[in-house]
Amino acid sequence: MPHIRKEEPIEAEEEQMQQEAPSPLPRFILADTIAKSGSSVPSQPETAVHNAPVQVLVQEMETTLEGNLPSTIREILGKLKEKEENIFFDFCKTADSQVLMGTASLIEQARQVQQGDGKDKMFTIPGINLTVVLMAGKGDMLRAWDRKNNVGAIMYTQGQKTWKVLYLGYTPSGGLYHAEEKTLKYEDFSQADWKYVVNLGERILERKHKR
Repeated sequence: MPHIRKEEPIEAEEEQMQQEAPSPLPRFILADTIAKSGSSVPSQPETAVHNAPVQVLVQEMETTLEGNLPSTIREILGKLKEKEENIFFDFCKTADSQVLMGTASLIEQARQVQQGDGKDKMFTIPGINLTVVLMAGKGDMLRAWDRKNNVGAIMYTQGQKTWKVLYLGYTPSGGLYHAEEKTLKYEDFSQADWKYVVNLGERILERKHKR
């Protein structure tokens, strides 16, 4: 009777091999081993990402004011520095074209008279606490003091403690070289200077009453 060899189960043998196989190294041990040996771990090939071309539409910015502004006003706005509060710019945004034309006409008339007598000119825009001053020159302390007192007199006649001033400077040929808006306050005046302001203000009120 032929001898039949029985196949031994291999489960026990496989279990023994698994027990004898070294366990995987922790990541920090593996990294330390690689650093000591100088070898490196092969990196996975990066797949190239092809981005679709981005289309950018460049549009020209449009202005809602320029077409309605007289050239004199537009020139002034181009000289003024950007600030959080600019009452003249706010005035230009809200005033109708007829008021803007009238304001530009006043500025031009004052500039032409100034060319003849070489003196400062000023006028106050109705409805807002703003006086426009056309300076005949800069750097003259006496003229600067007179300007301040005259604007202060306007502020006094209106019963206000603060007032806005738009200073404009034109060359003899009529070119605008300076435009600056400032705030004048009651606290900016000394007691002696305020006496001059009150005197000027009372004279303005007196002239108004005589008309």
